[in-house]
Amino acid sequence: AEVCSASEDVGGALGLLQFTSGKASPQRNSGDSAADIGAGSDNEQSAAEGATSSGLLRFAANSTRDMAWDCWRYPNSCKEPYNCQSQPLSAQETDYWHDVHVATDDGHPNLRTWCLDASFDANNVKLCLNNHDLKANAQALYKVQVGKGVGQPDASYCFLEGHCTNPNITYDTTPEEAEAVCDAKYGHESWTTVRFADQPLENEAMLLTGFPSREYSSYYGKLACAMGNFHCDVIY
Repeated sequence: AEVCSASEDVGGALGLLQFTSGKASPQRNSGDSAADIGAGSDNEQSAAEGATSSGLLRFAANSTRDMAWDCWRYPNSCKEPYNCQSQPLSAQETDYWHDVHVATDDGHPNLRTWCLDASFDANNVKLCLNNHDLKANAQALYKVQVGKGVGQPDASYCFLEGHCTNPNITYDTTPEEAEAVCDAKYGHESWTTVRFADQPLENEAMLLTGFPSREYSSYYGKLACAMGNFHCDVIY
């Protein structure tokens, strides 16, 4: 399969997020700062520092916990509603997302989850969620994902979830409108109760074959709804 495109300007990769169940130990060296988790930067450096053996991006449960967020390097996540520096992630907060649900308790996308990985500050956070420039975000993420060699699972997610033919998401879709699309596609209760613990088991072969069924793709679709970037994922 090939990554689908709504126009000659190929859109971005979905930025698949894999959550590790090893909540007790950070995926970092003891000397790392929060800003060094992942390898993201404004010059489109790959975010593959947090890649799993399957190549998909993961969110370590406490990757930035108890560490200072570098607002000079990653300023977009320092403001409301992320507050990654002023309100550092706690074990209670990240474990809740893993074991209970990712979305907010009142049933909306939880943008605090973007404090799990600083490498998304320059793309999903800045371009899609803050600037509402879905096209620019899509192009930036596409380069990152193809550079990491995960275009095939990205493409299978796109096709399996019907993103390529979704007429309800455009370059102008707002986060509020995306929530309504999530409700219609998955059901409000389904995406607002998805947990990181629900992630299906994956293997390295999926780098070449993509996801075999919607058991995988629907999880990432619901997760995108819960994290607020579903409309970003659809723009391809």
